[in-house]
Amino acid sequence: MKYRTKKVDDLRAIWEKRCDRCDDIKPARTHHCAICDQCVFQMDHHCPWVNNCLGLENYRYFLLFILYMFLGACWFGITIVSIWNHHVYRDYRSDLSFLVILDFSLAAVLACFNVWNWFLALTGYTTIEFW
Repeated sequence: MKYRTKKVDDLRAIWEKRCDRCDDIKPARTHHCAICDQCVFQMDHHCPWVNNCLGLENYRYFLLFILYMFLGACWFGITIVSIWNHHVYRDYRSDLSFLVILDFSLAAVLACFNVWNWFLALTGYTTIEFW
């Protein structure tokens, strides 16, 4: 039986483990988020960028979000590099050079973050379980 078809009410008769904070049924791989003050099934972490807990129901959207952020940073960097010989780049060389360095630094960080999160997703771990 899949997890999505089970309800917490179905577990009450057979499951004894309860959350210490919210005093509700706590299925396996469930963690209580101190920020949201609720139990999240297969919780990965609480993300301040999306202001939400990442768990079973929304982790795929987070993976796509960081992938699209990486692709957008790469596109922005390529766009600035493509106008190096243009007069606009020569007029604003210091500002655009700073943006290129900042953008490729952000793209490198996002690339590492993507590799880490996609590795966790493909192996079936969450960040909490990995640590």
